[in-house]
Amino acid sequence: MRGHPDVPFPELKFSQVAGVFGNLSLAYGAGIVIPDLQRQHSDPTRMPRVVGVTVAFVSCLFLVLASTSYSAVGCQISGNLLFTIYPDHATGMTALGFKPRWGIVVLAYLFMQLHITIAFSVILNPAFYISERLMLGMHKVKSEEIENGFGYEPSSSPAHALAKQSDAGFTN
Repeated sequence: MRGHPDVPFPELKFSQVAGVFGNLSLAYGAGIVIPDLQRQHSDPTRMPRVVGVTVAFVSCLFLVLASTSYSAVGCQISGNLLFTIYPDHATGMTALGFKPRWGIVVLAYLFMQLHITIAFSVILNPAFYISERLMLGMHKVKSEEIENGFGYEPSSSPAHALAKQSDAGFTN
């Protein structure tokens, strides 16, 4: 094409590839609070299914976002999409050379703030649980629960049953 520069060749570096794994580990970082969330869940037996569906859904969202941005601008996309769509104050153009609609830019930043606010409360859930127990007296373990245990039935092994049978055979 005349008058247009050539498409830049993506210069992949090890730090960029390693950064992908860092981003993915942070994207799925709420896994550290899953045991605490399971403790407070109304039906803890459903938690593995809930976690699996959530991870699959989030993975689909990541793939859609990544493929959409790559198909639109290719390797020219920066590491942070929010910085890519924010216009330069002097020219009003983005780094990719288009003039964005200001309302869409504001909505993108508002949704990012909403995500950070919700993620903050999920990550701090164990700390909130402990502070509610210590300061407000909620979630206290009752002494009768400690004394009675969890109500497990005593179990025995097959060797114990064989020992009873052999003892019964000697008494006859």
